[in-house]
Amino acid sequence: MKLECGEIDTPLGALRFASSSGRVFGLAFADVWAALARALVRRLGRLEFCAAHDAGDLIARLDAFFAGDLATLDGVEIALVGTSFQRQVWTALRAVPAGATTSYGALARAIGAGTAVRAVGAANAANPVWLI
Repeated sequence: MKLECGEIDTPLGALRFASSSGRVFGLAFADVWAALARALVRRLGRLEFCAAHDAGDLIARLDAFFAGDLATLDGVEIALVGTSFQRQVWTALRAVPAGATTSYGALARAIGAGTAVRAVGAANAANPVWLI
């Protein structure tokens, strides 16, 4: 599989991304990019990373987000690459409105796993598209 990669300067530092077919597979700051790339290879198998040719919409949305438009990332398509449990958690997390907060307990209850609070926390820690 081929993933197109790019980078955007943000107020917090350089943010790198990997996408394919209009879906974002991963986001990471430059200092932890190598770890994310390794995690994507573990999850997806053999990957070819190449320069992004048409990431204008994603870059524009990320720029808008860092300029204060929190809802701009709602329309970004993501690839949910993880375990079934992780995908459930990440889907529930995307339902939280931009700028709102929730708890791991609330997310666990939302996916019908009320006692899996620590597992929900671990799933969030493993989220390769954490910002979106």
